[in-house]
Amino acid sequence: MCVRLIVLSLAIALTTLSASAQDALTLDAAVQLARAQHPALQAAREDVTAAIANLRGARMPRNPEIIVTPGVLGPAGSDEFLSIAQSLELNGARAARARAAGGQVQAATADQQVTEREVLLAVRTAYWDLLQAQAISAADAENVGHAEALLDAAKKQVELGNEPTAHAMKVEVELARARQQLARSRADAAQAAAALNTAMGRDPSTPLTLAETLTVPSLAFDDAALYRLAETSRPEIAREQAYHAVIRADIEAARAARRPDVTVQVRQEEWAGDGGVGVGISLPLVDWGSAKAERRRAEAAARAQEKRVDSARIAIRQDVAAALIAVRDAEGQLRTLREQVLRPAEQLAAMARLGYEEGALTYLEVLEARRTVRAVQVEYLATLGAYHKALARLTWAVGAEALPVPEKEVPR
Repeated sequence: MCVRLIVLSLAIALTTLSASAQDALTLDAAVQLARAQHPALQAAREDVTAAIANLRGARMPRNPEIIVTPGVLGPAGSDEFLSIAQSLELNGARAARARAAGGQVQAATADQQVTEREVLLAVRTAYWDLLQAQAISAADAENVGHAEALLDAAKKQVELGNEPTAHAMKVEVELARARQQLARSRADAAQAAAALNTAMGRDPSTPLTLAETLTVPSLAFDDAALYRLAETSRPEIAREQAYHAVIRADIEAARAARRPDVTVQVRQEEWAGDGGVGVGISLPLVDWGSAKAERRRAEAAARAQEKRVDSARIAIRQDVAAALIAVRDAEGQLRTLREQVLRPAEQLAAMARLGYEEGALTYLEVLEARRTVRAVQVEYLATLGAYHKALARLTWAVGAEALPVPEKEVPR
């Protein structure tokens, strides 16, 4: 019976751990949730669907013109009961219209990719913001624990007559300040959680638990390769090129409007009357200037769009450069903070507390050491969060799904 209870308890514990692991939200899971349910991405997908439908329609011939004019007004009415005219668009108008619609599909697809990348960047940034806020909150909770222990030691010193009561009161004030800091950091973490939920496209109050931790990836970048990847992967260039294709199709449409076209006509005078089939030819010989102006407008727009493509390439290179600078700057700051600031500060704080307990130092020196540790911890965690956000920005800048980053845990 005892063995069965032990087995049952283990099964329940394993089930609970498994459920907790499933509830923990990984960064990849947050990204997939945003892809599936964010309203902006759903709208972008509908825009692509609309553009595809427009392309199907553009490939079809123009609808025939059907005119029914029954002679309801007596002998002076119309002699023609039914007239049907179908333009064959042999002048290239339909092909130009289809090319323009095809360019609009490409532009809508690129717009969808741009929107998706912006949403995913916001999700990744919000995810690391929340991890950073939670880590700072944990550091503040640790700081409260140290303040409580210091207060206990101070009260003992007061009871022994080694310290005046005012010293214990000052430590109590410091403890109250530490608890206020903890309350603020917890509020910051709650706001960061709401921001992450919003970035994923769900209710801000949705409970969540993060599965990732703030770590320092080991990275080695080939700058030239990143720039090449960005120029081939970023959808902004494809979008501008698609708009250029649309404008070129507009030029072809303007030229087609100046070419002759053929129209098939069917005419019927009355239900029992005479009728026939004819072929009409449109000859756009006269242009008061509107067709020429439209062609020149489209040609100027095409030249302007070519410059926008070049501008997009320059902006993309600037995005990559800025992201690389941010990553390397945060990496250097982390190394300095961890090796030259954080570890010595923690060692000094431990020495100060030991010295106080042995009566060699005053409580003021202990308080100052703990304040220094807390400030350095917050700076280090903020820099670590900035480092991950810079990596997310670099991933966005090069147009990749993810950077190949092997990770290792680094002591805080």
